[in-house]
Formats: sequence, structure tokens, C-alpha cells
Amino acid sequence: MIYLTILAAFAALSFIYDYRQKESGRLFCWIVMLVVLICVSGFRYHVGMDSILYEWYFENELHTLGDLKLADFQATRFAVLYVLLTSACKTITPDFMLVQFVVSITVNCTIFWFIWKNTRHVYFAGFLYFFVLYILLNTEVLREAMAVSVFLWSWPLFKRKKWLAYYALAFVAFNFHLSAMVLFLLPLLRTKAIGWFFELDRRTFIILPFVLLLGVACFYFLFDFIQLVSMSETLNDRVNMYSHDRLSRGQLNFVDIAMSIVRLALYPLVALYFLKKNRKRWEEDEDNVLMERMVMLFVYFVMLSQGMVIFYRYYHYFQIFAFVTMANWTYSVLHFKRKLIRLNFVYWWLLFVPMFATQWVGYYNRKVNKSGSMRTYEIYYPYSNQFDQEIDPQRQRVINYNLNML
Repeated sequence: MIYLTILAAFAALSFIYDYRQKESGRLFCWIVMLVVLICVSGFRYHVGMDSILYEWYFENELHTLGDLKLADFQATRFAVLYVLLTSACKTITPDFMLVQFVVSITVNCTIFWFIWKNTRHVYFAGFLYFFVLYILLNTEVLREAMAVSVFLWSWPLFKRKKWLAYYALAFVAFNFHLSAMVLFLLPLLRTKAIGWFFELDRRTFIILPFVLLLGVACFYFLFDFIQLVSMSETLNDRVNMYSHDRLSRGQLNFVDIAMSIVRLALYPLVALYFLKKNRKRWEEDEDNVLMERMVMLFVYFVMLSQGMVIFYRYYHYFQIFAFVTMANWTYSVLHFKRKLIRLNFVYWWLLFVPMFATQWVGYYNRKVNKSGSMRTYEIYYPYSNQFDQEIDPQRQRVINYNLNML
């Protein structure tokens, strides 16, 4: 019930502060919701598949700062700063809960700050974050979540073209997770030669199918091509490993692809279309253009990930921009065929039902095993905390099944 209670709170606060635009208590309630989300992920107990693996590494292989050696960094696939961060936590206490709180505080404070700075409709954006991305960042991809946070810190520097400071933070993010390498290329989006590709216009609806087909082509040909041209036995070994990794290949099922596009890409595109249509001189505001390019980069990575699931690592960095864009569009007056359409609060939320439904069906309720007797949501529900330390029997079965598949 804790998850539903939080979603209901975000929806109610969105009605009061986003839709009706009340001001009294707005920041206070935002801080309360932040504290709640920090505590939920910080006090969790064996919620999240990857968290369990991180906890095992923390308890069985990681040394304290005083005992760390070069071999400890060479023997793990984890990036340097994650090892140092968790080692510092273990130096303080052998309880993994400290790591959970450090990550939870960093990630949620960063995202709540970013939302507050970039949209008036903070509670609707908060609802989207909690329903779509919160579980993943706070209970699964902890290293990547730290890298995403560092990237969001660098956003003001990116906008002001403070490249030395920006690249310094990009380097920090890279040393939490290697997927942050994409951040080193982002300044190219500010150039005219490349920037147009990441702006929504008529050409976009020609480009998007080609990007989707590129992801499909990668699904079928990329690993075989790398093996063909590789002159290195080490590279071949790495390719063989990733070609069988659960992150390397998607399930090319039309229904799954359609649901993924609806829940991830369709709504940001629609929101961006109406925002550009309704706001005169959109292109003259650099903040608008940069936000648009981040959203389009997110959409392109979503398309690529339909064939190569590993690309989902990259769109996490930009998904918060999509949430902010959707929040900025929500509750606005719609200009459609020379008519002004004003939707009330209920109709706006009904408009997002397909997105919420496909998120539930396509992510939380998807099958873990072929028979469907195990579902993804069972890894997170019912919620378990550090005080009781009770694990639902069905969750343990799902965890054991996943561990055997690794």
C-alpha cells in the first residue's frame, strides 16, 4: 500500500498546486514528499534485484578504505568512485543500509531539485518520476543512478557553456558508471551541424522509423559483425559475453515494442509538439531548445533500445527531461485546428491512462519466467523494511530464479 499511497499523494498535491495553482505550503509539501521517497528507498530490505547483488559484494568482497588495494579495483567491474564510495560507507558501518541512504539522498535530492527548477507543475513531474523511474534508480541501477545525478548537477554548466567544469563533472559521472561516456558527446548537440537532428519537426517522423530499424539491425547483425572484423581474442571474448547478456538483446515482439514506445516515447513527443505550437518564438529561447534536444535524444535512445536493450542505459540520463516536458504541457490550453481546448483535471489524467497502463503491463507486470508464474512487480511488492526484515516467499522465489539465470 505504501506505493499507492505515495502515488495518491502526488496526484492530490498536483490538483492543489499544479492545477489550481495554490502557493501556500507548496515548497513544504515538496520537501515532505522528498523525505518520504528518501526513507522508502533508504529503509528498504531486499527490495530490488540488483540491490541484493550490490549488498552481497559489499558484505563479502569489498574492503574498508584502509584495506583497499589496487587489486581490489582490478578485480571488480565496478567503476572507481562507486568502489570508493561504498568502501567509505563500510569503513563507517558494515550495514549496507548506509549505502542505500547515501544513494537515495543523492538521487532524490538531485531529481527533486531539477524538477523544481524546470517546471511549475512539480507534483505531476514527481508522479511520473515515482511511477516510472524511482524504483529503477533507487533499487536497481545504483551506480548509474549516481552518474545520472552528477549529470543533472552539470546541466546549468552545460547551458552556460562552462565546458571545463562540465567535463570535470562528466568525468566524475564516468567514474561511477561507464555509460556516462555519452555525456562527453553532448556538447555536439549545441552545434548547428548536429543540433537540427534533435529538434522536433516534420523530418522527425521520417528519422524515427530509421532509428528504430537501426536498433533492429543491431539486434541481428552487430555482434556478428564485431566478431568478424575483430583481430583481438580479448575483444572476441567480451563480445561473446555481451551477446548472451540479458542487457544486450531485446525481445523483438511487435506488441512489446508498441507498448514501450507508448509508455516512453509517445507522450514526450506529443507534449513537445504542443509546447512548440503554443509558445511563440520557441526557438529564440535557448533553454527551450536545449530541453527539446535532450528530450529528442531520449526518444532516439528509446527507439534504439527496442532492438538493443543495452541502450536503455543511456536514455536514463535524459528521461527526467521528458518528465519535465510532459509536466510543462499538462494543464495547459490546447491549440488544435484553430480551437482552444481546456481540459479539466480529470480529463488530463485520463489522457495519460494509456501511458500508465502500458507502464504497468510492459514493465511491472511483465513475465519473469516463461510460464508467467513470476512477475517483475514481485521483486518490489510487498515492501519490506529494515525493521522487520521480512521477505515475501514469492519474492524469494523470483530472486532465486533471477540469480540462477545470471
